[in-house]
Amino acid sequence: MISSVIFDLDGTLTMVPSPWRYVHERLGVWENTAYHFLNEWLAGRISYEEFCRRDTSLWNGRTVGEIHALLDEIDLNRHVPAVVERLVARRIPSIIISSGFKYLAAKIQEQCGWNPLLICSA
Repeated sequence: MISSVIFDLDGTLTMVPSPWRYVHERLGVWENTAYHFLNEWLAGRISYEEFCRRDTSLWNGRTVGEIHALLDEIDLNRHVPAVVERLVARRIPSIIISSGFKYLAAKIQEQCGWNPLLICSA
């Protein structure tokens, strides 16, 4: 008997392991800039706050709609609808955890008629 289920959004419910990186790649800023900011933070050369400031500056001039359009390109894992249908039918509580985009989790909820608890940082 399953009492509850916890899903990682990125790379489990979606086919992309990092929607954040995906957006950077689609905007053409991953290899020359964003990747280096990430490595600087991971190496301890800059603070997390500085990393976030630099990282988000790469999307300056983009609308939320443009970012959402890129996120809309990300496919769900093909098993998600069937698994969610079973969870909903059995009324099994679920949680989605992500350090990525709440937008993607909300999209999955809407598409699947699913109301899990969301724990997202963005």
